[in-house]
Amino acid sequence: MTESTDYLQAPDSSIVKFISQQTVLSMASMDETYPHCATCFYAYHEEWNAVVFKSDPATSHIQLSQKYSLVAGTILPDALKKGVTQGIQFKGVFVTPSGLLEEKAEKVYYSKYPFAKVMGGKVWVIELTDIVFTDKVFAIGKKLHWKKEVK
Repeated sequence: MTESTDYLQAPDSSIVKFISQQTVLSMASMDETYPHCATCFYAYHEEWNAVVFKSDPATSHIQLSQKYSLVAGTILPDALKKGVTQGIQFKGVFVTPSGLLEEKAEKVYYSKYPFAKVMGGKVWVIELTDIVFTDKVFAIGKKLHWKKEVK
């Protein structure tokens, strides 16, 4: 992950709006035999097209994500509504931020969750590489797909 973006095209504005407004993601990492899932509060970093979250370095999902950097996950609305199917499925690259990147990631995360400063754990980043956004009311609506393009 670099300070400047290498995306040729940013995700659709409705994808960005949805990700920015929600608070909880579910992520999955994988070892040689089984997937490991976790649910975490997150903040969206629009410039990086990444989600920033906090978790303990000793957890299985963090240790596996550091070893095998490809992860996947979902983001659902904070409030579910009957008849509405809405959410994000994502794939991404797990990043352990350090130095200036870590400072910027912490700033993004703690501006959304200031109470988290007193909680244990470390801030981590998932750089989003593939997003499917489903936005349907009673089966009528849209499904948008964004995939990272590299220069």
